[in-house]
Amino acid sequence: MVDGKMDPRMLQALLPYLCVFSGILIALILSVVRSRNVFHWISYLCMGVCLLGMLFSGNRVQEPILLFDGMLVFDAYTQFAAMFFLAITFFMILSSLRYLERQKLSYSEYPILLLFSALGMMVLSASLDLVVFFIALELMSLCVYVLVGFQRVNRLSNEASMKYFILGSVASAILLYGVAFLYGDTGTLNLQEMVNFLLKFRSQESSLFYLGVILMTCGFFMKTASFPFHAWMPEVYEGAPVSVTGWMSTAVKAAFFIAWIRIFSLFKLGFLGSMQVYFHDLFWISAFLTMLVGNCLALFQKNLKRLMGASSIAHTGYLLLGILSASHLEDGYTYVLFYIVVYVVANIGIFSIFALLAGSQDTQLMLSDLAGLGKRRPCLAVFLTFFMLSLAGIPLTAGFMSKYFLFYFAVQAREVILVILAILTSAISVYYYLRILVWMYMHEGSSEQEKTSHDLGAWISASLAFALVIQMGFFPAWMMKILREVVFYL
Repeated sequence: MVDGKMDPRMLQALLPYLCVFSGILIALILSVVRSRNVFHWISYLCMGVCLLGMLFSGNRVQEPILLFDGMLVFDAYTQFAAMFFLAITFFMILSSLRYLERQKLSYSEYPILLLFSALGMMVLSASLDLVVFFIALELMSLCVYVLVGFQRVNRLSNEASMKYFILGSVASAILLYGVAFLYGDTGTLNLQEMVNFLLKFRSQESSLFYLGVILMTCGFFMKTASFPFHAWMPEVYEGAPVSVTGWMSTAVKAAFFIAWIRIFSLFKLGFLGSMQVYFHDLFWISAFLTMLVGNCLALFQKNLKRLMGASSIAHTGYLLLGILSASHLEDGYTYVLFYIVVYVVANIGIFSIFALLAGSQDTQLMLSDLAGLGKRRPCLAVFLTFFMLSLAGIPLTAGFMSKYFLFYFAVQAREVILVILAILTSAISVYYYLRILVWMYMHEGSSEQEKTSHDLGAWISASLAFALVIQMGFFPAWMMKILREVVFYL
């Protein structure tokens, strides 16, 4: 506030949040209107809010803007995160409209919950205060708990929702307990003030602070399904509707890592003495075992959603490798962000196609159901082929470039052994990704298989994702330039 008036720069920073929150309120009001097409109206409204929020987030800021006494920060990193989450929300709503109609799940709460969850992600990425961080995390998570159980008459969906809720609550409790220890040791909840305290009293190593860091790290591992807290992900992915599984594998996963990148970038000077060694070893072991277990689990999956859940565990391991090595490099987090972007784009395309393939009650989502897809729908099969090859890290795709950059700079950070292990586990992943291609092109389909739905929204999402996977595979420089500018302000 300046002379009783709001600073124009502060208003500029708050516009994306105000836009999304206002859109949510309007959608909630419209949802009580008894109209047959209210679901479509609210979906289009939420998609428009996403586009408008992206427009407001695109206003370039010259320097970081602190909000609410330093609890939130609006900078280039926050802008990128807001635009990224809103873009994912837009495409997930677009690709799921017809799918929800076929599943008889066209309730107005669906797009509203997605937008509410996206708002939590936006606040999460901008948080500099651990209480705000926790509130934003719960705002995002509570919406996802409900979405997982959106098929209310499906026992498997209800079971997945309850499991995810219980495990997520335990993870949140552990994380909050860690926050309490950090506050007890440093006397502040503000991350920047906490780092300043550590730098000022660097000779005083406190076991209370160490315990707080370990508990927060365990909470992070549980939320991201890192080893040894990984077992819940395939089951939750299988029970959730396809569109919700896509949301979890894209926006939710990206939100956790984007938020933690900000925290790790602040604390890279704060972990002092022996804590640096313990923290490194903890992440090293978890990264390796997460990659190994995730890829080995995926080898035995026949359900496509479970397979993508196990694959998601493996990619979490690769991201942990990136975070582990990024703090030692000037542009280290650039390559972690690039990996996140490529992974999210490929998964948007994959789950858009799954939404097209899904029959009633999410049938037609087994490996055997892909038999003959190359003949029945050759364009769809080509899209799915490139998405799977990208996740496997095959050359000429964006996934290859993202893994190349991640592994190359991890070697520069002297994580050679872990990179070798990551390459070996990536070789395992090639088997189950190529197995999908074998089913599509080398097996004859049954005449009893349901026909693929004609869904314009899902086709648009899959086509744009395909174009980006190819484009970033051949010309990644433009995206790397954007991300390098974003990370510069961390």
